This record gives sequence, C-alpha cells and structure tokens, in this order.
Amino acid sequence: STDVCGYLVEILSGQSLDEFLSTRIFKPLNMVDTHFQLPKNKIPRFTSNYINNIPKKFRKLAKVLGISFNPDGKLMAIDHADSSEFTENITFFSGGGGLVSTTKDYLQFCKMILNKGALNGARILGPKTMELITEDHLKFIPHEGGPLSLPNNGTSFGLGFSVVKNNAAKEIIGSVGTHGWGGAAGTFFGIDPKEDLIFILMIQLVDFNNLKISNTFQTMVYQSIVE
Repeated sequence: STDVCGYLVEILSGQSLDEFLSTRIFKPLNMVDTHFQLPKNKIPRFTSNYINNIPKKFRKLAKVLGISFNPDGKLMAIDHADSSEFTENITFFSGGGGLVSTTKDYLQFCKMILNKGALNGARILGPKTMELITEDHLKFIPHEGGPLSLPNNGTSFGLGFSVVKNNAAKEIIGSVGTHGWGGAAGTFFGIDPKEDLIFILMIQLVDFNNLKISNTFQTMVYQSIVE
C-alpha cells in the first residue's frame, strides 16, 4: 500500500508527507502546481471529476466501492471543482491518491525518472535506486494476469510502477521495459527509456472503459514514431 509507505516516510523523516514531498521533490523539480490541498486562488483552474455509464455487470462492484453513478448512463459529476474535497482542509495526506497536479508538473516528475533520478541539477534518487525501482519484482511470485487484474497481461510490477515485459501478451505496441501507472479517473503515464519517450494522459472520468482509452492513446503515441 502506497498509503502505508507514505506513513512510513512521515515516521522516518519526522515530517508530514506534505512537507516531505514539497521539500524533497516538488520544490527541487519546480513542480509549482502539485498539492494535497488546492490553494483557493487555483480553484478556477481545477476540473470536476465525472463518471460515465457503468456496465450492469460492474454496478454491484461500484456500489461496494462507494462509487456513485447515474443509472440511465448519462455523464455525471461526482466531485465538483468548486466544492471538491481537495479544496477542503486536508488532514490525511494520502500517499496513494491524495495529490492534484498539472500535466506540466507531472512531466517534470517523469523527466526526472527518465533521467535516472535527476533533473536540471537536482538529484532526487540515485541511478542504481532507479534501476531497482523499475525492475520486475514479481519475477518469482506467481500472479494471475488478465484485463482487469493488476498487473495485467504482459506486465509485471516494480516499486511503484508497472513494468512492460511482453508486448505481444499485452496486445499493444510499445517497448519492453516501459514503466508507468494509471489513476482511477483515467490519468495515465508511461516512461519508455528505449525511445527516450514520456507520454501522459490527463482526464477526469471514472469509466470502466478507461483501459481502452489509455491503450488507444498509447497506440496513437507509438504510431507517430517514424524513425
């Protein structure tokens, strides 16, 4: 659990996760729009989060997870920008899903990862640490793949990233060794060291077809490579 990791960071550093990330990562990487609690002057730039139609076979699961949805299948806002929980007083800094950001800021983070832990003179992680983070850590642990499992077909898992192991099994063009992850509302990123490539998809839509959306996006990215 990344939330547990976040708590361990607080215990070991003696800082709140908010303060630790700001000091060690956000400020050195000039990530000026990444927050646990959104400043009031940035609310006009914030987007609402929506939910699309949920297929009937997934509706029971959605209810168990506490996901609201519109039974008639119409698009529905489930977290309004001007009244979002991210605009309220945050007391729990969730390592697994507590941050809001921008594409520009997240690109800075991804560039640091692609550059083996450093960017613009700021060293965040050592090169050997980055190697360890992006290795397959499930190599000797049996796990079932599938379209709805994590990791799914053709991928394994490093320390916080999915890692592509087999493009044929994944059934999508790309590069072995690409690492990345996605979010519940459709955000998705990939870092491809072989192509020196970063791709980021930022949407705010809870949809059980998000895997299809991200796969289509990735296919379009790789189809644009001509040399």
